[in-house]
Amino acid sequence: MFNFISKMLFKKKEIKVHTVEILDMPIGFALKAETNRKLKNFEQSIEYINKAIDLEQNNDMYWVTKALIYKDTKNYKEALLYIDNAINLNNSVLMT
Repeated sequence: MFNFISKMLFKKKEIKVHTVEILDMPIGFALKAETNRKLKNFEQSIEYINKAIDLEQNNDMYWVTKALIYKDTKNYKEALLYIDNAINLNNSVLMT
């Protein structure tokens, strides 16, 4: 029984390690940004999406997320700029 429990604890620990690794990757920052956007923590959301974009500038969905954050704060000019970035990135992928 003890061996079974220690294996379970080890597996839980292993899962936590993988979770931390994912959260420190661009997709993890994007997920944190989206979560904070939904919670209306817009400043935190911008910080996280900027980290994701810094690490992976060619991901159009990160630019869409950034546009949504600015739309939610009623900064439509910035939102249009970032949605244009997303469209341009997506078109360049489709054209190749």
